[in-house]
Amino acid sequence: MRSSNFDILLNRISLFLIISLILFAYFNSLLIGLSWDENFHHVNGLLRFKYLSSLGKFQNYDFLNNKYYPGLYDTISYAIGHILQVFDENFYQKHIVEIKHSINFLFSVFSLLGLYLTLNFLFNKSISLLAVLLTLLNPFFFGHMGMNPKDIIIFFSLIWFCYFFYKYLFYEKNIY
Repeated sequence: MRSSNFDILLNRISLFLIISLILFAYFNSLLIGLSWDENFHHVNGLLRFKYLSSLGKFQNYDFLNNKYYPGLYDTISYAIGHILQVFDENFYQKHIVEIKHSINFLFSVFSLLGLYLTLNFLFNKSISLLAVLLTLLNPFFFGHMGMNPKDIIIFFSLIWFCYFFYKYLFYEKNIY
């Protein structure tokens, strides 16, 4: 019985630290300015959004020059900003950095949720909370939560792919 009380206390402390670090990360992501490549990704999203919204009639985009930057996330990020711009153009122009960092931050939080769900599915709640806490304590992840339009989306895609892959393997095939 004592071990389970210790596990409950450890889980509560871990959860408190995770929530505190997530709030602190959001505060930081609103304070920091643009990273060196965010303008490129914003323009990349703008040009691809124009191409898609014109159904291919917009031809001022060099796809061959950007073959290493596919730009799906850039396009989605710009499209969310464009929707906000339709409602209030002044708000979007005034807070474009905060909006882009908030979008990146949301993908970071959903990545942490996917990590928690994946590890909770494979192991248990204590291990998954500890892994999320260690991920948040990693300076590379924590520093990139709001401002990095490349690495966070790769982590997001990887962790959710693994989650659904394991769910498919263990539930659909009844291996578990």
